Amino acid sequence: MKLKIFPKGGPAVGLMNELDLPEKQIELKKGEKLFIYSDGITEATDENGDFFGEHRLMKVLENQKHRSADDLGQYVIKTVEDYRGNARINDDLSIVVLEKT
Repeated sequence: MKLKIFPKGGPAVGLMNELDLPEKQIELKKGEKLFIYSDGITEATDENGDFFGEHRLMKVLENQKHRSADDLGQYVIKTVEDYRGNARINDDLSIVVLEKT
């Protein structure tokens, strides 16, 4: 599984009625996954205020690429929740994982 990060930026999706976003087409090969996540994943903080971060997320995805899409999604959410511990929840944890079969 190759990890590819698409550019960040632009307005938040869902805040504007009409939004002209650039399109990007990708083709998944059999067994490849597409992982889409909200900033609540990478910006989740632990009890010391440290972010979960993009680097940690990429490491989790690379180490767990053998999991099914459903299992990977559940694993990421649990990993972020475990990292957060008893820290206050700052944002939603939203993900979509698609796998080409």
